[in-house]
Amino acid sequence: MRWLQQRADSVVILGPVAAMRPGIPVPKPRWFAILAAVLLTLCGVPSIPAPAQPVRAGDVLGAEPSRFSLDPFGKTPVPGVRATKITYRSRDALNRPIEVTGTVLVPEKPWRGTGPRPLIGYASGTKGWVDRCAPSRQLPQGIDYNGPQLAALLAHGWAVTMTDYEGLGHGGEHTWQVADSEAHTVLDSVRAAQRLPGSGLGWQTPVGIYGYSQGGGAAAAVAEQAASYAPELVIKGVSAGGVPSDWNVHLNTYQAGRLTTGTAVMVGAGFAHAYPELKFGRYLSERGRKLYDFLRSRCLAQPDSFLALLGTADGKVNRFFGAVDPFRTGPWLRRFAENRIGDRRPPMPVLLFHGAQDEIVPVDMARTLRRDWCARGANITWQEYPMVEHILAFELNTPASIDFLDRRFRNVATGGNCGTGR
Repeated sequence: MRWLQQRADSVVILGPVAAMRPGIPVPKPRWFAILAAVLLTLCGVPSIPAPAQPVRAGDVLGAEPSRFSLDPFGKTPVPGVRATKITYRSRDALNRPIEVTGTVLVPEKPWRGTGPRPLIGYASGTKGWVDRCAPSRQLPQGIDYNGPQLAALLAHGWAVTMTDYEGLGHGGEHTWQVADSEAHTVLDSVRAAQRLPGSGLGWQTPVGIYGYSQGGGAAAAVAEQAASYAPELVIKGVSAGGVPSDWNVHLNTYQAGRLTTGTAVMVGAGFAHAYPELKFGRYLSERGRKLYDFLRSRCLAQPDSFLALLGTADGKVNRFFGAVDPFRTGPWLRRFAENRIGDRRPPMPVLLFHGAQDEIVPVDMARTLRRDWCARGANITWQEYPMVEHILAFELNTPASIDFLDRRFRNVATGGNCGTGR
């Protein structure tokens, strides 16, 4: 009878349909369904399985135990932290469903603070362009340079979720620096952490967002898009530093030559992976093709990749292209404009910080972002570090970012400083 009951379950919806038509008696649901199943089987009509529940953005598709280590030699796990590698559903820059991987870290000690345990959506800085560079691959090996910041967040009793971003760690092509994709993957990593069985997190979990450099762009994009993309999340504050907010402006600075001019090639590749109409490969010169082929197989922390980027500081970006610079053509300008940060008001308080001597992300872009947000009435706390370059600004700001997020989790008001400074 099991096959018959399964058959009945697939047609039980017919009972209410009959009830909608006057004059048709409706048997008791169970016997009606069994009778309908027998008739359908005798007539050779295949059963229709009940539709599965749609997979939502942020749903966990897979989970497995992982390890969080700060030890690159022995790979000893950080004690008292439960690490889980997750695969979850998100959406790309064109709003198409994608699978993304990431890591959820939860302290094993019970949360002793007020209310639910807070959760940090951590937006990673640039790790590279091949799967082995993904945070979920590097954290267990103790070689992720964001590890110390994660440990400091965990020491406060907060949980952390860290996306690998689109196309990194799970096959595919990494959409590096595409703000719309990065905002989606960060926000959906937060949803996934809340929905992960056994995480102790839930829909009432207070959320903070933290990121620098590539992660700063992702965090800033989250600040603008969270209200429309994930309005159910209780985001208390965002800390974003070294933000590459406008690639139309940023790439123009590369025309004059910058320390890492070669990263423009990977920006082009990232946008072309996100937007199929941008055919990047056709524009590359022989030198540009060699650099692209080299970097796409490397992690940023590898000495040879870092040296290769430093070797591009002696010239302009257009030497990586042939007769046409794609970044000056209409399709590219439009996609860069769509991913510009600063056109929407963040509804939550934001700590925005930058090094005044940043040699990678120009500080003038961050100053413009601050002005744009302040002009829209946002609550912005601006911190500029004099005589400080890109990497040092990240290290110097860590205590300030943690203090900012801690105050937001404790509902301490911040009025920002839009009316002061530059």
